[in-house]
Amino acid sequence: MKTSLLDKKSTRIANFSFSALLFVLFGWINLEILLVSRQAGYEARLSTAVVGISLSIIACRRYRTWWRPLADSMQASALHGSFRAGWIAGGMLVAMAGFALAYSMRTGLFGAVLGAGILAFCPWSRIAVCRRSFFLSQVLLVAGGLPVLITDAGRRHPVFLLADSWILWALAAGLLLTTLGTKRSAESA
Repeated sequence: MKTSLLDKKSTRIANFSFSALLFVLFGWINLEILLVSRQAGYEARLSTAVVGISLSIIACRRYRTWWRPLADSMQASALHGSFRAGWIAGGMLVAMAGFALAYSMRTGLFGAVLGAGILAFCPWSRIAVCRRSFFLSQVLLVAGGLPVLITDAGRRHPVFLLADSWILWALAAGLLLTTLGTKRSAESA
């Protein structure tokens, strides 16, 4: 029996795929900023890039499996109101969420886990800009948090920056594993 793409489980898993790519990007950018500020060699940057690219590819595959069909099925009913106002408000909300995640990472390990945990369960599929453009909304999230991450790199101890990145990558891997063990991924394979 096939399930509708608009059921709660499919929507939650699609939101997990969105959050997974968000956490991969934030963790990767945080590590790159750390490596650049500490003038690390190419080996460290290469190992960071290998892990970041691998997790990004897996997250983009989960996007194709879960997010794209959900967004395509919701477009007709979701865009009835003011198109421009929904995009501007959604874009600002998404950028503020990126700022909130970066700021929660700045408060310490508990803050990073708490902020990422809250954003993992955020209903991204209800925000118009996220539904219409997955990658534009990811850019807005990163742009919202980038000023905090850049200014924070010189003030915090490198161990905390490294721990924040690995926490985000571990959460992203957990969310990706959650999306892999589902009926839809078995049908698409």
